[in-house]
Amino acid sequence: MSGLKEHRASLDAAQRAVLDAKVVGGERPALEWLGLLGPVLAHDVRIGEALERVRRRTYAASSTFVGGWIVAIVSGVAGVAPLGVAAGVVVVLALLTIVALRVERRRLRTQDLEGEPLRLTAALLPILAEDAAPGTPVALDLDLTGHRTDAKKLGKSDTYRKGAYHAIVDTFYDDPFLRARVRFADGAQVSIAGRVQSRVSRKTKRSQSNKIKTKIKTKTRTTYEVDVRFPDRNYAAVPTTSGGPSPSGTDRERVRTAPGRTAVRERRVIKAVGPRVALDAAHVVDLVAHAYDRVDPTRRKKLR
Repeated sequence: MSGLKEHRASLDAAQRAVLDAKVVGGERPALEWLGLLGPVLAHDVRIGEALERVRRRTYAASSTFVGGWIVAIVSGVAGVAPLGVAAGVVVVLALLTIVALRVERRRLRTQDLEGEPLRLTAALLPILAEDAAPGTPVALDLDLTGHRTDAKKLGKSDTYRKGAYHAIVDTFYDDPFLRARVRFADGAQVSIAGRVQSRVSRKTKRSQSNKIKTKIKTKTRTTYEVDVRFPDRNYAAVPTTSGGPSPSGTDRERVRTAPGRTAVRERRVIKAVGPRVALDAAHVVDLVAHAYDRVDPTRRKKLR
Protein backbone atom coordinates (compact mmCIF):
# COMPACT_ATOMS: atom_id res chain seq x y z
CA MET A 1 0.00 0.00 0.00
CA SER A 2 2.91 2.37 0.55
CA GLY A 3 3.67 2.44 -3.17
CA LEU A 4 0.04 3.28 -3.91
CA LYS A 5 0.06 6.09 -1.37
CA GLU A 6 3.21 7.57 -2.87
CA HIS A 7 1.79 7.34 -6.39
CA ARG A 8 -1.49 8.93 -5.32
CA ALA A 9 0.43 11.73 -3.62
CA SER A 10 2.21 12.43 -6.93
CA LEU A 11 -1.14 13.11 -8.65
CA ASP A 12 -2.58 16.60 -8.82
CA ALA A 13 -5.82 17.66 -7.12
CA ALA A 14 -7.99 17.10 -10.23
CA GLN A 15 -6.68 13.57 -10.67
CA ARG A 16 -7.23 12.71 -7.02
CA ALA A 17 -10.76 14.10 -7.34
CA VAL A 18 -11.43 11.64 -10.18
CA LEU A 19 -10.17 8.77 -8.02
CA ASP A 20 -12.44 9.82 -5.16
CA ALA A 21 -15.60 10.67 -7.12
CA LYS A 22 -15.15 8.01 -9.85
CA VAL A 23 -16.83 10.33 -12.33
CA VAL A 24 -15.47 12.77 -14.90
CA GLY A 25 -17.28 15.72 -16.41
CA GLY A 26 -16.51 18.95 -18.19
CA GLU A 27 -14.92 20.38 -21.31
CA ARG A 28 -11.21 20.33 -22.16
CA PRO A 29 -9.10 19.90 -25.29
CA ALA A 30 -8.58 16.20 -25.99
CA LEU A 31 -4.88 16.23 -25.10
CA GLU A 32 -5.64 17.94 -21.77
CA TRP A 33 -8.15 15.17 -21.03
CA LEU A 34 -5.46 12.63 -21.85
CA GLY A 35 -3.02 14.38 -19.52
CA LEU A 36 -5.62 14.25 -16.76
CA LEU A 37 -6.79 10.67 -17.23
CA GLY A 38 -3.51 8.99 -18.19
CA PRO A 39 -2.03 9.07 -14.65
CA VAL A 40 -5.44 8.10 -13.24
CA LEU A 41 -5.42 5.02 -15.47
CA ALA A 42 -1.86 4.20 -14.37
CA HIS A 43 -2.94 4.43 -10.72
CA ASP A 44 -5.93 2.18 -11.37
CA VAL A 45 -3.61 -0.41 -12.93
CA ARG A 46 -1.51 -0.32 -9.73
CA ILE A 47 -4.64 -0.91 -7.66
CA GLY A 48 -5.52 -3.89 -9.84
CA GLU A 49 -2.04 -5.33 -9.34
CA ALA A 50 -2.33 -4.80 -5.58
CA LEU A 51 -5.69 -6.60 -5.54
CA GLU A 52 -4.15 -9.52 -7.40
CA ARG A 53 -1.31 -9.72 -4.85
CA VAL A 54 -3.86 -9.71 -2.03
CA ARG A 55 -5.78 -12.50 -3.75
CA ARG A 56 -2.67 -14.68 -4.04
CA ARG A 57 -1.65 -14.03 -0.43
CA THR A 58 -5.15 -14.80 0.80
CA TYR A 59 -5.07 -18.11 -1.06
CA ALA A 60 -1.68 -18.97 0.46
CA ALA A 61 -2.83 -17.99 3.98
CA SER A 62 -6.02 -20.03 3.59
CA SER A 63 -4.02 -23.07 2.48
CA THR A 64 -1.72 -22.62 5.48
CA PHE A 65 -4.72 -22.33 7.80
CA VAL A 66 -6.26 -25.57 6.49
CA GLY A 67 -2.93 -27.41 6.59
CA GLY A 68 -2.18 -26.23 10.12
CA TRP A 69 -5.65 -27.21 11.29
CA ILE A 70 -5.23 -30.72 9.89
CA VAL A 71 -1.79 -31.09 11.54
CA ALA A 72 -3.19 -29.85 14.85
CA ILE A 73 -5.99 -32.43 14.78
CA VAL A 74 -3.66 -35.27 13.79
CA SER A 75 -1.16 -34.25 16.47
CA GLY A 76 -3.88 -34.23 19.12
CA VAL A 77 -5.04 -37.70 18.13
CA ALA A 78 -1.44 -39.01 18.06
CA GLY A 79 -0.60 -37.34 21.37
CA VAL A 80 2.28 -35.27 19.95
CA ALA A 81 1.74 -32.16 22.05
CA PRO A 82 4.67 -29.98 20.83
CA LEU A 83 3.69 -30.45 17.20
CA GLY A 84 0.09 -29.69 18.05
CA VAL A 85 1.06 -26.45 19.80
CA ALA A 86 3.19 -25.36 16.85
CA ALA A 87 0.36 -26.16 14.44
CA GLY A 88 -2.04 -24.17 16.63
CA VAL A 89 0.24 -21.15 16.47
CA VAL A 90 0.39 -21.46 12.67
CA VAL A 91 -3.40 -21.65 12.50
CA VAL A 92 -3.80 -18.49 14.61
CA LEU A 93 -1.21 -16.57 12.61
CA ALA A 94 -2.79 -17.67 9.32
CA LEU A 95 -6.22 -16.60 10.55
CA LEU A 96 -4.94 -13.17 11.58
CA THR A 97 -3.27 -12.82 8.18
CA ILE A 98 -6.51 -13.69 6.39
CA VAL A 99 -8.41 -11.07 8.41
CA ALA A 100 -5.78 -8.42 7.67
CA LEU A 101 -5.81 -9.28 3.96
CA ARG A 102 -9.61 -9.07 3.83
CA VAL A 103 -9.47 -5.60 5.39
CA GLU A 104 -6.85 -4.54 2.85
CA ARG A 105 -8.90 -5.99 -0.01
CA ARG A 106 -11.96 -4.04 1.13
CA ARG A 107 -9.89 -0.85 1.27
CA LEU A 108 -8.50 -1.42 -2.21
CA ARG A 109 -11.93 -2.21 -3.64
CA THR A 110 -13.23 1.16 -2.46
CA GLN A 111 -10.43 2.83 -4.46
CA ASP A 112 -10.75 0.63 -7.54
CA LEU A 113 -12.20 2.23 -10.68
CA GLU A 114 -14.09 0.56 -13.49
CA GLY A 115 -11.07 0.29 -15.75
CA GLU A 116 -12.69 -0.59 -19.09
CA PRO A 117 -14.45 2.77 -19.69
CA LEU A 118 -11.25 4.55 -18.68
CA ARG A 119 -9.15 2.51 -21.12
CA LEU A 120 -11.71 3.03 -23.89
CA THR A 121 -11.67 6.79 -23.37
CA ALA A 122 -7.87 6.95 -23.20
CA ALA A 123 -7.71 5.13 -26.54
CA LEU A 124 -10.22 7.51 -28.17
CA LEU A 125 -8.73 10.80 -26.99
CA PRO A 126 -5.64 10.81 -29.28
CA ILE A 127 -7.94 10.18 -32.27
CA LEU A 128 -10.26 13.00 -31.25
CA ALA A 129 -7.25 15.27 -30.72
CA GLU A 130 -6.13 14.62 -34.30
CA ASP A 131 -9.55 15.26 -35.86
CA ALA A 132 -10.91 18.03 -33.62
CA ALA A 133 -11.03 21.59 -34.84
CA PRO A 134 -8.11 23.65 -33.47
CA GLY A 135 -8.88 24.95 -29.99
CA THR A 136 -12.16 23.04 -29.78
CA PRO A 137 -12.76 21.29 -26.43
CA VAL A 138 -14.15 17.81 -26.00
CA ALA A 139 -17.24 17.67 -23.77
CA LEU A 140 -16.87 14.50 -21.73
CA ASP A 141 -19.01 12.70 -19.17
CA LEU A 142 -17.46 9.47 -17.90
CA ASP A 143 -18.76 7.16 -15.16
CA LEU A 144 -16.16 4.88 -13.56
CA THR A 145 -18.24 3.46 -10.72
CA GLY A 146 -19.01 0.15 -12.47
CA HIS A 147 -21.98 -1.30 -14.31
CA ARG A 148 -23.45 -3.25 -11.37
CA THR A 149 -23.75 -0.70 -8.57
CA ASP A 150 -26.92 -0.19 -6.56
CA ALA A 151 -27.41 3.24 -8.12
CA LYS A 152 -27.69 1.62 -11.57
CA LYS A 153 -30.09 -1.11 -10.54
CA LEU A 154 -33.36 -0.88 -12.46
CA GLY A 155 -35.19 -3.51 -10.45
CA LYS A 156 -35.84 -7.22 -10.02
CA SER A 157 -38.18 -9.69 -11.65
CA ASP A 158 -40.69 -11.80 -9.77
CA THR A 159 -39.47 -15.30 -8.92
CA TYR A 160 -40.18 -17.74 -11.76
CA ARG A 161 -39.40 -21.32 -12.77
CA LYS A 162 -37.53 -22.57 -15.83
CA GLY A 163 -36.39 -26.10 -16.53
CA ALA A 164 -34.70 -27.70 -13.53
CA TYR A 165 -34.52 -24.38 -11.68
CA HIS A 166 -37.46 -23.86 -9.35
CA ALA A 167 -36.54 -20.28 -8.32
CA ILE A 168 -35.02 -17.70 -10.68
CA VAL A 169 -34.75 -13.99 -9.94
CA ASP A 170 -33.38 -11.55 -12.52
CA THR A 171 -31.82 -8.23 -11.52
CA PHE A 172 -31.42 -5.57 -14.21
CA TYR A 173 -28.78 -2.82 -14.43
CA ASP A 174 -28.28 0.12 -16.78
CA ASP A 175 -24.96 1.96 -16.99
CA PRO A 176 -24.63 4.87 -19.47
CA PHE A 177 -20.89 5.13 -18.82
CA LEU A 178 -19.79 7.50 -21.61
CA ARG A 179 -20.95 10.60 -23.43
CA ALA A 180 -18.60 12.74 -25.52
CA ARG A 181 -19.12 15.61 -27.97
CA VAL A 182 -16.64 17.38 -30.23
CA ARG A 183 -16.53 19.44 -33.43
CA PHE A 184 -14.19 18.08 -36.07
CA ALA A 185 -12.00 20.29 -38.23
CA ASP A 186 -14.29 19.68 -41.24
CA GLY A 187 -17.26 21.14 -39.35
CA ALA A 188 -18.87 17.82 -38.41
CA GLN A 189 -20.45 17.69 -34.95
CA VAL A 190 -19.69 14.28 -33.44
CA SER A 191 -21.42 12.74 -30.43
CA ILE A 192 -20.31 9.42 -28.90
CA ALA A 193 -22.19 7.37 -26.31
CA GLY A 194 -21.54 4.07 -24.57
CA ARG A 195 -23.91 2.05 -22.42
CA VAL A 196 -23.81 -1.31 -20.65
CA GLN A 197 -27.05 -3.07 -19.75
CA SER A 198 -26.91 -6.31 -17.81
CA ARG A 199 -29.17 -9.00 -16.46
CA VAL A 200 -27.97 -10.97 -13.45
CA SER A 201 -29.92 -14.20 -12.94
CA ARG A 202 -29.80 -16.01 -9.60
CA LYS A 203 -30.91 -19.58 -10.25
CA THR A 204 -31.72 -22.16 -7.57
CA LYS A 205 -32.40 -25.87 -8.02
CA ARG A 206 -32.42 -29.09 -6.03
CA SER A 207 -29.86 -31.65 -7.16
CA GLN A 208 -30.39 -35.42 -7.38
CA SER A 209 -28.65 -35.75 -4.00
CA ASN A 210 -31.34 -33.43 -2.56
CA LYS A 211 -28.94 -30.52 -2.09
CA ILE A 212 -29.89 -26.95 -2.87
CA LYS A 213 -27.59 -25.45 -5.49
CA THR A 214 -27.53 -21.83 -6.60
CA LYS A 215 -25.64 -20.27 -9.48
CA ILE A 216 -25.45 -16.75 -10.82
CA LYS A 217 -25.38 -16.03 -14.55
CA THR A 218 -24.79 -12.60 -16.06
CA LYS A 219 -25.63 -11.46 -19.58
CA THR A 220 -24.47 -8.05 -20.82
CA ARG A 221 -25.44 -5.87 -23.74
CA THR A 222 -22.97 -3.12 -24.66
CA THR A 223 -24.23 -0.39 -26.98
CA TYR A 224 -21.93 1.99 -28.87
CA GLU A 225 -23.64 4.93 -30.57
CA VAL A 226 -22.18 7.60 -32.80
CA ASP A 227 -24.16 10.60 -34.05
CA VAL A 228 -22.48 12.78 -36.70
CA ARG A 229 -24.02 15.95 -38.11
CA PHE A 230 -22.39 17.00 -41.35
CA PRO A 231 -22.76 20.61 -42.56
CA ASP A 232 -24.14 20.97 -46.10
CA ARG A 233 -21.41 23.42 -47.00
CA ASN A 234 -18.92 20.53 -46.85
CA TYR A 235 -20.91 17.30 -47.29
CA ALA A 236 -23.94 15.87 -49.09
CA ALA A 237 -25.76 12.63 -48.30
CA VAL A 238 -25.27 9.64 -50.62
CA PRO A 239 -27.60 6.65 -51.08
CA THR A 240 -27.29 4.15 -48.25
CA THR A 241 -25.54 0.92 -49.12
CA SER A 242 -24.83 -2.12 -47.03
CA GLY A 243 -21.69 -1.73 -44.99
CA GLY A 244 -21.31 -5.47 -44.37
CA PRO A 245 -22.18 -7.43 -41.26
CA SER A 246 -20.95 -6.24 -37.88
CA PRO A 247 -19.26 -8.60 -35.39
CA SER A 248 -22.54 -8.90 -33.50
CA GLY A 249 -24.89 -8.65 -36.47
CA THR A 250 -26.78 -5.87 -34.69
CA ASP A 251 -25.64 -2.65 -36.39
CA ARG A 252 -28.32 -0.02 -36.91
CA GLU A 253 -28.11 3.08 -39.05
CA ARG A 254 -30.27 6.14 -39.63
CA VAL A 255 -29.61 8.95 -42.10
CA ARG A 256 -31.64 12.14 -41.98
CA THR A 257 -31.34 15.29 -44.04
CA ALA A 258 -32.47 18.72 -42.88
CA PRO A 259 -31.80 22.26 -44.03
CA GLY A 260 -28.12 22.90 -43.56
CA ARG A 261 -27.04 19.43 -42.46
CA THR A 262 -27.08 15.66 -42.87
CA ALA A 263 -27.35 13.68 -39.64
CA VAL A 264 -26.08 10.10 -39.52
CA ARG A 265 -26.60 7.90 -36.47
CA GLU A 266 -24.73 4.61 -36.20
CA ARG A 267 -25.29 2.06 -33.45
CA ARG A 268 -23.67 -1.26 -32.61
CA VAL A 269 -24.70 -3.74 -29.92
CA ILE A 270 -22.32 -6.36 -28.53
CA LYS A 271 -23.80 -9.16 -26.43
CA ALA A 272 -21.74 -11.27 -24.03
CA VAL A 273 -22.09 -13.75 -21.17
CA GLY A 274 -20.21 -13.21 -17.92
CA PRO A 275 -19.80 -10.45 -15.33
CA ARG A 276 -16.77 -8.85 -16.99
CA VAL A 277 -17.35 -6.31 -19.76
CA ALA A 278 -14.65 -5.81 -22.39
CA LEU A 279 -14.87 -2.46 -24.19
CA ASP A 280 -13.12 -1.73 -27.48
CA ALA A 281 -12.51 1.73 -28.94
CA ALA A 282 -12.28 0.13 -32.39
CA HIS A 283 -16.09 -0.15 -32.44
CA VAL A 284 -16.43 3.62 -32.03
CA VAL A 285 -13.82 4.35 -34.71
CA ASP A 286 -15.56 1.89 -37.05
CA LEU A 287 -18.95 3.57 -36.52
CA VAL A 288 -17.50 7.02 -37.21
CA ALA A 289 -16.01 5.64 -40.44
CA HIS A 290 -19.40 4.18 -41.40
CA ALA A 291 -21.00 7.59 -40.85
CA TYR A 292 -18.48 9.21 -43.21
CA ASP A 293 -19.31 6.54 -45.81
CA ARG A 294 -22.85 7.98 -45.95
CA VAL A 295 -21.76 11.40 -47.21
CA ASP A 296 -19.62 12.82 -50.01
CA PRO A 297 -17.53 16.00 -49.85
CA THR A 298 -19.15 18.86 -51.75
CA ARG A 299 -15.84 20.70 -52.16
CA ARG A 300 -12.60 19.47 -53.65
CA LYS A 301 -10.32 21.58 -51.49
CA LYS A 302 -9.17 20.43 -48.09
CA LEU A 303 -11.79 20.83 -45.39
CA ARG A 304 -9.34 21.57 -42.60
